[in-house]
Amino acid sequence: MREENSEVLSMEQVNSILERAWALSSSTKKDKEIQELKVSDWDIFSSDLEILFKSSDYVGYKLPTPTGETFSDLVGKNITKKVRSLYLVVLFILIKEGRINENDKESLPKFLKHRNYFLQKCLEELNIKPEIVKDKEIKKSTIIVGENKEVAVQQEPKPSYFQNYKFYWPTLVGILLLIIGFAFWENYGPKALTPPKDDDPRIKLIYKSITTEKSPPYDIQFEYDISGIRYDKAYIDFGTSEQPIIEFLDSPKGRILKTFTHPQTRDIKVVLDGKTKVFLLTLKSNEWIVLLDNLYETPIKRNGILHYPVDKVPGSIIKDGEFYLRYQNINDFDSVDADNMTFETRLKNPHSEGGISCFDVGIDLNGEWKQKRGILSFNLLSKGCERFAGITVGETKLPLKTSKQKLTNSGLDLSDWVVVKSTTNNQILKIFVDDKLLHTVPYQGKIGKLKFMQILFKGSGSVDWVKISSLDKKILYYEDFD
Repeated sequence: MREENSEVLSMEQVNSILERAWALSSSTKKDKEIQELKVSDWDIFSSDLEILFKSSDYVGYKLPTPTGETFSDLVGKNITKKVRSLYLVVLFILIKEGRINENDKESLPKFLKHRNYFLQKCLEELNIKPEIVKDKEIKKSTIIVGENKEVAVQQEPKPSYFQNYKFYWPTLVGILLLIIGFAFWENYGPKALTPPKDDDPRIKLIYKSITTEKSPPYDIQFEYDISGIRYDKAYIDFGTSEQPIIEFLDSPKGRILKTFTHPQTRDIKVVLDGKTKVFLLTLKSNEWIVLLDNLYETPIKRNGILHYPVDKVPGSIIKDGEFYLRYQNINDFDSVDADNMTFETRLKNPHSEGGISCFDVGIDLNGEWKQKRGILSFNLLSKGCERFAGITVGETKLPLKTSKQKLTNSGLDLSDWVVVKSTTNNQILKIFVDDKLLHTVPYQGKIGKLKFMQILFKGSGSVDWVKISSLDKKILYYEDFD
């Protein structure tokens, strides 16, 4: 009776597994064929494996990490199922693509015992024919090379009549199905499918973290579904308005893996024939962070004050003597209904501490409503700069484009401590400074559950504390930076 370990994997199966793993690695040489890779390239993959297996999600399973040379030796070979390093490659693929469920994790403490289960699961996901090549099916013969030198070679058994032509059958069946499918589409497709619309409810996109959401980098797997829609061209834009990152969609359903290096909220746009649906991506910071243009820094807290000294701002950030500094906190503040809350903060932005002309202070409290970004945003400036003031809440923006009116009440002295407060209730936003009412703004639309807090300064301002309360004065969030 043949033992399981006498079986081998074909070269095509091995290479397919290695190619998928290499595509999920952190290397910048993903355009290379695996046959072109050096041991040093596989060392990078080995490092990826070590980082993953030592992450908080998997460190308890004590999984080994072979060297890059071990993986390099797998390329282009038939291997027996005794070669354990390939199973670690398989596990890497399944984890990175989000294919490990809770039941699978129960098998990880005895991974080697259950390794064949993970192998078959990976082969099925890669659409690789799962049949294994058996040793007894390989026969040996000899041929003569040069001067009577015999060399043993492997030779397949003589195929039967059916085996001679078996490779044609899938092609013939495929052609027949293609003809049937085309006929069905011509007769029923255009009637059943309709073109996309902006914000089309049939466009579906969900995302989840592959490893952990607690700290960057974040490996995020997106699953999209645009089936049931007639379209010519479709893509997802993972970038920003300044820097699009386009991924074209070749099928109506699929998964795309992306890595993000910093906490952020970002609008992910699914676009079909120019029609767009936007989904909000939230990658948590779990605490306050500092953003200088596109440079992330650690916040500085001294004597209960959040302040980033201007002498620590890199010279490359200061352009023509100007820069903007943002304090951000990104999280699931799901207990906070941003349409029914009170937000307060004590702050200042004097010239003596790094404030810059007009001495802007901006408050941004964004939420999520029906998978989209809900906005509450306003700014305050020094007197004489009111023309730059604006308010956005829900779907309402002030000042109106058709009006020349300025938000004159937004101009005030911010050189010393002031308490800025906003309240939302019954679709009305009110903005106060030191309990003086500046603006009352009825608004359309929703802000939703709070996901993002930002306090912006033109220059380097200071924040003493931040507080969020419910309308019945229950404190939902408080930070005094001690």
